[in-house]
Amino acid sequence: MAEKLKCEGNELFKNLEYIKAIECYQSSLQYVASDQTKMRCVLYSNISICLSKGGDYKDMIEYCKKAVACVSILLFRIQPT
Repeated sequence: MAEKLKCEGNELFKNLEYIKAIECYQSSLQYVASDQTKMRCVLYSNISICLSKGGDYKDMIEYCKKAVACVSILLFRIQPT
């Protein structure tokens, strides 16, 4: 379900329907398991891009921070021990 909603959001984004795209991405997050960090990172990034297109820079920054946190987790996982 998460992938389907993400794809719907991508189509809405292509059609410049940013608010509806955000809704799809946020709904998609509800179906993403906590250990699916890469998917969370993509969705947070997508939401932040939509917010920037709409001029909502305050919320955009918050979602960018969430995306960066996910990237940090991914990088931590691949570091050699």
